[in-house]
Amino acid sequence: MQALFTLLLLVPLLLPAQSEPLPDDRSIIHANEFQHVEVFIPRTREGFTLFYASPGGKVIDSLGTPIRNSWICMTIDSQAGNWAKLKKVYAAPGFSKLYRHLTDSWVPIEQLWLNLNEGKSSIYFHPNTDSLIAKVPSQTVNLLAIHENWAKIQVEFEGKMIEGWVSKYDQCGAPWTACNYNAPLLDKE
Repeated sequence: MQALFTLLLLVPLLLPAQSEPLPDDRSIIHANEFQHVEVFIPRTREGFTLFYASPGGKVIDSLGTPIRNSWICMTIDSQAGNWAKLKKVYAAPGFSKLYRHLTDSWVPIEQLWLNLNEGKSSIYFHPNTDSLIAKVPSQTVNLLAIHENWAKIQVEFEGKMIEGWVSKYDQCGAPWTACNYNAPLLDKE
């Protein structure tokens, strides 16, 4: 028993130090297993996107933009602080390629974008349908956070920038279109 107690005290000393502590499980927000948030990196962004092994950890790869008339598209698995954990990374539509080695990699969330669906998209104060702020036209928006399959965005409305949440039905992770899902009526009229 004494040996086990001594070992438990020494284990933290044997582990390598990290530059930034990893978040505990309570601070990681997971997307619903079957309804992830889809995002992309705009082709207008110059330079490279860095992919990390952990939030603020070692860089495991980088991809330049644009990639042969394609976009870098991603599916977010979860969020920890200002970092998005990726489930899938691929280039599409022209130069289709799946980057399997980037599964479970992390990127700063402020580098990610999505389109709002065609027509009017509903923006909510909270990630629920009881807090409607406005209905806005289709536009490309910066991702700020996720909550399950909801995306927190910053959007232009009536000449000013507002922050709010969009449901999965108003999100479009395909940068070459604005999508047009047959969404159920979410707003209470």
